[in-house]
Amino acid sequence: MTWSFKPGDKVVCVDDSTRPGTIWYGDAPEVGKIYTIKRVFFDVADSPVLSFLEIERSYRSKAEHGDNIGYGVRRFRPVQTKKTDISIFTDMLTSSKVNA
Repeated sequence: MTWSFKPGDKVVCVDDSTRPGTIWYGDAPEVGKIYTIKRVFFDVADSPVLSFLEIERSYRSKAEHGDNIGYGVRRFRPVQTKKTDISIFTDMLTSSKVNA
């Protein structure tokens, strides 16, 4: 999988499933919600993971793992932002002034 996430990027969660035995401490990502990447790093299996500004983990989890708590990049996709183009409306205004 190719990924190029960086801190500050917005991503949307596409997979909030858990494996048997997985326990989330505190908040967890939810499908369809948008998150801001706080940190990109690698877990103990050398897989890329993300942490987010919007998800605060519980004290117990932080005490056990420090800041090395994150979610696999496979669970997220970049948020596609489209620049608003209002040129069709400005053209309509301009042409109606000419015809008046």
